[in-house]
Amino acid sequence: MGEYTSKQQFYLCCGYFCSMLGCIGVYFWLVLFYMESTNAPYLIHEMQKIESLDDTEAIDTFKWSFLITAVVSKLLKLLFS
Repeated sequence: MGEYTSKQQFYLCCGYFCSMLGCIGVYFWLVLFYMESTNAPYLIHEMQKIESLDDTEAIDTFKWSFLITAVVSKLLKLLFS
């Protein structure tokens, strides 16, 4: 196939960069899901302003929204890559 032109090299670099950012985005949401599942006090009290760990409905809502966001993000990455 030969050498890449400067424009092709730019697009190749951009593609690698975008795919790495997509992986980081999926990893971020999975980490938040894991922290929420283990009832991490910092995440619940400080970031989400939920006063009690007994409020399982609010905690479950955040937990599943993080997982759904990670799955949708991964599907979109696969679809548009």
